[in-house]
Amino acid sequence: MVRNLRRGQAELIGGLIVVSVIILIVIPLILNMLTSSTTTDIRAYSQRLQFEIDRSSEKLLLINNTLTNPSPISISIVRIWLMNKTPVDINPPVEIPSGSNIGIDSLWNKDELDALVTSRGRVFKISELIPPTITITPIQYPPLGIIGSQVVGGSNLFERNVSIDVTCTIGRTPCTYPIAGFYYNNTWYVNRNGWVPASNANINICVDQSQYTDLDENKAHELVVLTNMSRTCFYVPTGNIKANNLVNSYLFKNFTYINESTSIIVIYVKSVVKSEEAQSVVVLSVSLIKTDDNTKNVTSYASLSSAKVTRAGDLLQIYEGYVMFPIMQFHYFRSIIAGSPGWYDLNITVEVVMQENVYIWNSLEYVVISAY
Repeated sequence: MVRNLRRGQAELIGGLIVVSVIILIVIPLILNMLTSSTTTDIRAYSQRLQFEIDRSSEKLLLINNTLTNPSPISISIVRIWLMNKTPVDINPPVEIPSGSNIGIDSLWNKDELDALVTSRGRVFKISELIPPTITITPIQYPPLGIIGSQVVGGSNLFERNVSIDVTCTIGRTPCTYPIAGFYYNNTWYVNRNGWVPASNANINICVDQSQYTDLDENKAHELVVLTNMSRTCFYVPTGNIKANNLVNSYLFKNFTYINESTSIIVIYVKSVVKSEEAQSVVVLSVSLIKTDDNTKNVTSYASLSSAKVTRAGDLLQIYEGYVMFPIMQFHYFRSIIAGSPGWYDLNITVEVVMQENVYIWNSLEYVVISAY
């Protein structure tokens, strides 16, 4: 009985030893094998992922005959394809470091090349390596799709030689003998059915032009209204007389042609007001008047935006605005203009109202009309 008990204990102890060996040696070995296999798989996956990232990062540009590598990694050219569908291995491969370039002719004649193959398997068609030609059209001043040839302002105001009639009122007093004035190439010009030197028209303008012909100092010439202080003496810009109200009206003759198919007319105006530390209120109206029949006319007020600048004690206000005549959209405009095609005059009236009597200068810098 005792012998059988001891034999059973020995078998139990032996079994425990076997189990312990399995737990301490075999299971860690299996776990290590599994871990090694997983690590190998992860490493292989990471390497493959990095390869795909590098592959997708490859980029080449062909400008003229220069092949450039703008990508962040080095690119190796291992094969080329010719236009006749023949592959040619490059041995040794041609390496193009990141940011570097080579002459395309060092690989093959450019005109015979169809595609390049990299060591990572990317295939670049030669036709796709040439960046597209992008033509950027400069934004013309002013906006709304108006082209430069439609602008009347700056030196263009003189070069187009438009005929301009002006009137003005200072306070409640009409100006005497008002005339449109313009300073160009160090000479005062006046408008009498076109621009002529003031000296040729026997008009003496005894003012410093720099004060009046570029009020906002942006190097663009400005149109001003000149008035005769006395019938025997000098012409000066209207700003040389103190007032709390100034109205300048500019009539541009034969300014635009409107036909039966014109659907909308857009007019842009930029006007500058300078005064002595006084707040101004500006009302700007625009009219289209048929040149040969002034009963055919339409008028609208501009929606204005303004900017204020103070210089040397003077307050400068720059007013810009648009007027639209939607001819086909409104019966009123359509009945007047659409039924009367032909040449039209453009009249712009700028009224400046001040809080007190001060010197007021006003100029017209840009005028644009566009018919669609």
